[in-house]
Amino acid sequence: MKKKIFIFGSKPNTQLPTSEADLVFSANGGAHYASEYLKNFSKHKIFHINISTDQGFIKIPELKEYVENSMPDKLIFRGDRIKIENHSKKISNSNIEIEYQSYFSQFLFQRKFFKKGLLDLILAEMKYEKNNKIKQFFYILKLFRSGVILGCSTGIYTTLFALNKFPNDKIYLYGISLSGGKQFYNNKKISDKDFKRYNVDQVLYKNLKNEFKNRIVFC
Repeated sequence: MKKKIFIFGSKPNTQLPTSEADLVFSANGGAHYASEYLKNFSKHKIFHINISTDQGFIKIPELKEYVENSMPDKLIFRGDRIKIENHSKKISNSNIEIEYQSYFSQFLFQRKFFKKGLLDLILAEMKYEKNNKIKQFFYILKLFRSGVILGCSTGIYTTLFALNKFPNDKIYLYGISLSGGKQFYNNKKISDKDFKRYNVDQVLYKNLKNEFKNRIVFC
C-alpha cells in the first residue's frame, strides 16, 4: 500500500494540507508547520521526524524554539559537532530519539541521487558563490580547510532522506522550493550568504536522477 509522506520546510505563508499523512518530516524551522499540521490529527498518532543542521540549531534561536516546541519523535542533526544536552534541556530530558550524521557521511549519502555522483555535488558546491570568482575561490578554500561540505539545503536533504527510506512512494513538499528566499522564522536577521544554498540546490536538482525526481511533488 502506498504511503502519503509530507515534508515541511520554512518558506513563508506555506499552505498546510488538509489530508492525513502516514508520516511527516520537517526541515529545520519547518518543524513549526509540521506541528501546526499535526494539531489537526491529534486523535491519530503520526510519526514526525525533524532534520536540522547542528549549527543552525545552536545559532538561530527561532529555529531551535520551533524544533523544541514541535517535540518530534525523532531528531536528526546534519553534523555531529554539538551535544544536545548542552543546548536543549527540553529535548535531552525527553524521549525524542536523536541521531547525528557527520558532515562527511551526510555528504557521501547524497551522491547516490545524482547522475554523476560526487562530481555533481562538488561542481554544484562551486556555484554557491557563482557571481564572484574571487569569493568562489575563497569559499572553496574554506570548505577544504573546515572539512564541512554541506551539499543541498536541509529541505532538499530531507527530501532525499525520505526518498531513500521509502523507495516506492511519492514525497510531497510544503514550504520547500528551488527559488530561494527568506525563512519565515528568520526574516529579520539574514545575510546574503544564507540565500546562496539555493544556487547549489538548483544545480543539483537538474542533475537529480529521474527515478527520484519523478517521485517529488512540490505543493
